[in-house]
This record gives sequence, C-alpha cells and structure tokens, in this order.
Amino acid sequence: MTILAALISAPAGAMVQNHRDILLLAYDAGTPARGLPRTAPETALKRLARAYDLLIDHSPSNARAVRTLRNAGTVLLIYYPGALRSHQSLNAETVALYLPNFLRKRGKSLGKGREFIVVVNHIGIRWQPRELAGLIAHELVGHGGQHHHGWFADSRPIDLECEASLHEEQAYQDLRMRKASRAMVLFRKRLESHHCADFRAYQRRTRPRTMYLWAARNPNVPALLREFNAYRHATANQQAPQVSRRTP
Repeated sequence: MTILAALISAPAGAMVQNHRDILLLAYDAGTPARGLPRTAPETALKRLARAYDLLIDHSPSNARAVRTLRNAGTVLLIYYPGALRSHQSLNAETVALYLPNFLRKRGKSLGKGREFIVVVNHIGIRWQPRELAGLIAHELVGHGGQHHHGWFADSRPIDLECEASLHEEQAYQDLRMRKASRAMVLFRKRLESHHCADFRAYQRRTRPRTMYLWAARNPNVPALLREFNAYRHATANQQAPQVSRRTP
C-alpha cells in the first residue's frame, strides 16, 4: 500500500502524518491521564518526529536497521494515551511497546504487508527527545528487527530484551547522552544485571576474553551484537543458561 493510500485509510479519531517515509499517528487524549497535562495530538506528532529525526540523523546503525524495516513493510510510530502493559514487566510502568497488531486488533489495517508499530503512551511522549529516541531504537530496531527476522517464537523474553537494549545503548552513545546521569546509570545496571545477565554468563563461560567489550563507559555494541548472535545460534532450541539476577 502506498503512503498516500495509508493516509487516506487512517483510523478514525487519529491525526496522521507522513514523515520521512514512515507514518506518525496520534490519538486524542480526551482527558488528562494520571494528573499529567494533556498532550494534544499535534504536539505528540511533533515530539515523535523530533525523536525519530534524532535517531535517524545521528545513529547510523539504527538508521540502517529502520531502512530495512521500511523496505519490508510500513513503519508506524503511534501516540496512544493510556496504560500499556508488558508481559515481560507486569509490575513496571510501561511507556512504549512494540505492537505490530495494534491497528489490526482495532479493526483497522493499512494493507496486506507487515506493519512495524511502536506505541508510545501519555508518559513516554513527555520524555526528553534523546531519551525518546533511545526508546524508539529499543522497540522499533530491537523488537521490530526480531519480528522481521522471525525470532520471536524461538527466543526467550529476556534474550529479546537484551538484544533490544543493546540497540538502545547504541542510540544513547550516538546521541551523546551523559552516562553519569541517574537515568543512564540505572539503564546500564538493568542492561548488565538483568536483561543481558544470561548472555553475559554464557559469554563469560565460553568466551571470557570478550568480556572486555563491556568494560568501557560506552561498551562496544557492534561487537557485542556479534557475540549475541553467536549466543543465539548456540542456544537455539535449547534452554539458555539460567543465572541469578537482581532487578535494580
């Protein structure tokens, strides 16, 4: 389906915008959620576009990955005010999710091709642009790429989160986030001690000389992704190693 046709068939009650060969959709919040000031659809579209531009213009590896998804289907960033629940983080505040069936479940589809959809809620839309760009990298490049390559069915949720978080880390590096900030320190702690704990345990046991890749303030993400791909193939169709973890 062409972008023009997709724009014409946009869901009722949503503002839609064609932006650099992807689609941005924003639903009206109606009433403020959880005491937060209402984010108008026009404002939400601008914030999504700003974060997306930062990612595409400043993170080359993530930009290439997004281009692959654009060539394989329709990429959509959607602002949808309301609660989002992740099956991987049932007790956590979820601000964005990769939901490829978001429109189809609402009786709307933009065509027969794949839809790579990231949904950002009323909390996530208020994140700073660089942080929101990292969030988009995690959901779109990380989970969207896993969807594209057919890895969802054969991978454990924690491994899916590890790989997606590595793409998020790359975005933060490229966008020159201040790594000493509280948000970045907590992100790095979750990355190593929770999301990538099993991968790191496997890496330490089978290829200990590669652990130096984690040592720097900005870990070597391309090399870690190559190691992760080897880990994926080595543990395919078998239970990946379990390690004790502490959630920060």
